[in-house]
Amino acid sequence: MVGGYPLLLFAGKVSVSHEQGTICVDGWIEFKAPVRVAVLFKELRGELDKLLMEKIERPEMDLFGGGTPEGQNAATSSPTTSDGTEGGSSVVGAGAKDVVSMIVRLLTSE
Repeated sequence: MVGGYPLLLFAGKVSVSHEQGTICVDGWIEFKAPVRVAVLFKELRGELDKLLMEKIERPEMDLFGGGTPEGQNAATSSPTTSDGTEGGSSVVGAGAKDVVSMIVRLLTSE
């Protein structure tokens, strides 16, 4: 069985219904979520899609900043805010390492 986070991050198109408080994948898989959370997931998904496309175009790109995936360190690192300071939860302005860290935290928290 596939959990909600992988579906939101890797399945089809994600849309947010502000009125109903839902996030929908591919027009038929629906999750109840506060609007803020739904919008953050949609932003994270957009950043992940961009990151994956860039990695496909440039396979030599280092996603982990140190050359090796360090799940524990990535899972506990603080994301960067849009103004470049640490400690925020915004996807906007996050670098590749921050996006990977956020995804690792989400997928390991289930």
